[in-house]
Amino acid sequence: MSSESENSDLKSSQIYLAWFICSAFFFYQYMIRVFPNIFTKEIFEVFKITAEEFGTLGSIYSLTYGAVQIPVGFLLDRTNIKKITLTAILLCIGGVLMFGMSKSFYLMQISRFIIALGSGAALGITLKIITANFTGTTRSVFSGLTLTIGAVGPILGGKIVEQVILFHDWRIVVIIIGMSGFILFLGSLLFIKSTKYKNASGFKENISQFKNVFSIPIFLYSIIAGGIYAPACVFGDLWGARFLTSKFGISESDSINVSLSLYIGLAIGSLILPYFSEKIKRLNLVITIALISNVALFCVMLFIDKIEIDQLYFLVCTIGFFCGAEMICFNAAWYIVPKNSSALTVGALNSFSMIFNAIFQYVVGALMDMMWDGKYSEDGLRLYTQDNFILGISSVPIVLMICFVISLALTKKVKLGQEISQSV
Repeated sequence: MSSESENSDLKSSQIYLAWFICSAFFFYQYMIRVFPNIFTKEIFEVFKITAEEFGTLGSIYSLTYGAVQIPVGFLLDRTNIKKITLTAILLCIGGVLMFGMSKSFYLMQISRFIIALGSGAALGITLKIITANFTGTTRSVFSGLTLTIGAVGPILGGKIVEQVILFHDWRIVVIIIGMSGFILFLGSLLFIKSTKYKNASGFKENISQFKNVFSIPIFLYSIIAGGIYAPACVFGDLWGARFLTSKFGISESDSINVSLSLYIGLAIGSLILPYFSEKIKRLNLVITIALISNVALFCVMLFIDKIEIDQLYFLVCTIGFFCGAEMICFNAAWYIVPKNSSALTVGALNSFSMIFNAIFQYVVGALMDMMWDGKYSEDGLRLYTQDNFILGISSVPIVLMICFVISLALTKKVKLGQEISQSV
């Protein structure tokens, strides 16, 4: 009995350690994905680009990230997690180093493609470990905690970069961050076991899995997840800092900090909202409330001219809090698919939602360029007015409102598993 207990404790510690390392990787990829927002000024100054071109740094990332989700999910349900983790970390490191050393904007776009290839596996790896070992509220806590750890990446990354860039060239800072990824690689090599989560892989079983995952409810949850996360993709990853400077006249440093405070809210919301929705057994209701709340908050930020900086911090942080409802979409989807399709389900949701956001990021930049009045700064950079930014970013609450309507339809039509009340 003592030996069995020791083996059980060892197995549990290995699971927690594997989860922690993979969550640290999720943290790292989250930090490097917001580089365009952190280095907006430097990128515009070096490459003399347009808003539409700048938007491609987000859309290339999101399209690639979305495209790899389904293949990665399929593999994670069938093969060695350790090999996928090591490969993904190396891709992220290589992409970051290319980003820092790019001498042309074309190479920088390629670097975003490579980073997205690696980043695309991070969430699926971590959630596969969670769904294979936890259920119910415990699963929601760990999945929420994973997103919380990831959301801390842009916050800490932004703070670190803000201080270091005062003394070093921005390219050197990026390269240092890239090289730090080898710590993760070494940790994964040493501590993640070569565990295989194998399922039946016959043709009929594969077809059955895809039918379960590629259903209308899963597709609708993925669109809603994309809509919930749209504020982070548009505001946190790309345009937040420049919008805040243009509209409210705050300094560049303050605008970066305020925009990244969205991830503070996301970190908190990712823990509280999934747990709360499981406790009250009303997942779809919490999703609906989160969507309509962010519609209201964005309207306040877009159409009220006088907002103090501490109020901006609170406003943006609260928007991030409600973005934490994204994880509820994953939890809800897991209730309507078999457990052996968990990674493929994560892949499908991530794929559809990120492709949706990739198109959306491009549209925001295109809207701004469409209304640009042709003025340049002394440095030859395009000058976008407050109205340009408002036009582009006002598309966010419109998308949120559309997702809100879809969520109302889900509340009526989708019944979740036995662990969830029928009054979802």
